[in-house]
Amino acid sequence: HNHDCNVSEINNEEILYVLEFERISRQRYHFGNFFEDPEQLDYWFKFLKDYREDKQPVDAVVLDKLLYGKAHYKKFINKEHNWLLEKIKLGLLQNGITHSKTKFSSCPHHMGHASGAFYTSPFKNALILSYDGAGDDGFTNTYKADETGIKLINKYPYWLGRIYKSQKDFFTDLKYDKRKGGEESVSGKLMALAGFGKHRHEWDKIIVEYIRTFHELSTRALDEPKFHVEKAVVPGEVKSGMSTESKLAHDWMYNFQYWFTEIVKEIIQKDLNVAKSNNLVLTGGCALNCVANYHIWKDLELKGLYVPPNPNDCGLSLGFAYRYLYSINKHNKRIEYPVSPYFNCRILDSPDLPEGIKSYKSNIIDVAKLINKGKLIGFLIGNSEMGPRALGNRSILCDPSISGVKDVLNKKVKFREWFRPFAPIVRLEDAQEYFVFDIESPYMSFAAEVVDTYKDELKEIVHSDGTARLQTLRRETNPLIWELLAHYKETYGRGVLLNTSFNMKGRPILSRYSDAFQILLETQLDYIYDGDRLYSEH
Repeated sequence: HNHDCNVSEINNEEILYVLEFERISRQRYHFGNFFEDPEQLDYWFKFLKDYREDKQPVDAVVLDKLLYGKAHYKKFINKEHNWLLEKIKLGLLQNGITHSKTKFSSCPHHMGHASGAFYTSPFKNALILSYDGAGDDGFTNTYKADETGIKLINKYPYWLGRIYKSQKDFFTDLKYDKRKGGEESVSGKLMALAGFGKHRHEWDKIIVEYIRTFHELSTRALDEPKFHVEKAVVPGEVKSGMSTESKLAHDWMYNFQYWFTEIVKEIIQKDLNVAKSNNLVLTGGCALNCVANYHIWKDLELKGLYVPPNPNDCGLSLGFAYRYLYSINKHNKRIEYPVSPYFNCRILDSPDLPEGIKSYKSNIIDVAKLINKGKLIGFLIGNSEMGPRALGNRSILCDPSISGVKDVLNKKVKFREWFRPFAPIVRLEDAQEYFVFDIESPYMSFAAEVVDTYKDELKEIVHSDGTARLQTLRRETNPLIWELLAHYKETYGRGVLLNTSFNMKGRPILSRYSDAFQILLETQLDYIYDGDRLYSEH
């Protein structure tokens, strides 16, 4: 219920699928208000019935607490929601997804985040920080995790995800989808603006106090921008409204990002000793803040740091499943690390060629030649990625050493703002040649500094602050893309490619050939590659 609806299925510790509804509905951040529109559930039950390859009924179902009557699994609190739970139970049973003895339970929001992240991490023990806009069990929670389970340490009153998103209220020209769930795109845009700013010490005390006390503005501040702007204790020039083009906006977001990160580091340092571990797991929507993640790793003396591919709400159902498996079922075997990110939606249609498109057999050598000529190639391979970031299977790849590809992508393919950077993808063994970074980043979770000698050559993936949101790739995770990177470096001398998501404007990462062909026909994308064939316009 809410934005980023998803459903997952596991067989013991092994993941069968993690389906984000947006990949099927084409509605970005799919908002499923099942209380107001319960009939939509019938569509999803039928889709799930047809999609599941293992047709055996499941033994347990774990639901968001809102779908379970805002109650613990043994006790109802809000009786009026029982009808929805009964509809869910009946729909799953009628479609053969459950059987008469299937157990139903629920899981708190942040416990779901914490479980999905810890049980896919490489750690036997860790401090977990789960923080986002809000959940039924808090805003910013820390947990101690070890082989005995996951236990709450602290609930902090900091509404960090909400206040970050709420900075949109101070802008006059920030564009985003105003439909329910659409504002989920805002935080990433604001983080990009921060890279253009400078530190202004006269704002330090103001911003720290503003962040620490935001929750006191009441929930009206979340839904009423005018109320937030009126009540927020921020500089008058910020309240008056800022343009994304202005130095004021860049400086404000730089300073806001800086103190956001400092407060998060303070929380982590406080609770590491309580957790009795020097490993850290970050989760919740705020764990997508790759700038904060980078400084947490760089500035704190940690042994290990893990961020899952889907730390935001699109990973909740997997967390619910793992919570049940280890807390209630007492399972003791963990999934092998690193976890593949490719458990999301498979391709939902066939490559029926529309008028104007041709195809021919091809391989990565041909693809590499085209990329070296400056071509933009969309990849549509196997299952899509869990989480919001394209990691090779639903990516557009090109050469970041070719001047102008960033502008072409922004203006003529992605149709997005000029200030938003693009990410690099590199083999894990090559990462330190190009980036000042000493940790694996398989899910594009860290903004690493680019080595000085490559900042000019790779300028199309270098943000204004000298960093890039890095994805490192192991051969076993994605052999095809790894081989492409290896061949490209051996043949053309560059081991880094620019990687951005393969999607239509305003839509999520795609799952259909038909959508890919539409992009090919309507934008300046040059080719599509599906691992076997290249597709292009006549």
